[in-house]
Amino acid sequence: MGASSGDEPALSATRKRRSTLATEEGVVDPPELPDPELAGALARLSPAQRAAIVLRFYVDWSVEDTAKALRKRPGTVTALTHQGMTRLRELLVEEPLDD
Repeated sequence: MGASSGDEPALSATRKRRSTLATEEGVVDPPELPDPELAGALARLSPAQRAAIVLRFYVDWSVEDTAKALRKRPGTVTALTHQGMTRLRELLVEEPLDD
């Protein structure tokens, strides 16, 4: 029996579920970036913070979509994003020069 047009939504749902499961398990690697310092800073975040930052800003997902993928509340995603951005700023700030 050949594939019918009725099979396409099921296949899409399966693919979406697979990618969602990866994020629900916290498997969100820092994206390959031309700036190794930024990639290193992302790697130093907690898995939850890194997932929120990558999904929100690199993948450009909404808070709601990110919350669904991570199985967290939208408020938790907002807090993780804020905490992660604060930590990235700390890690990426240049040390002041001593005169």
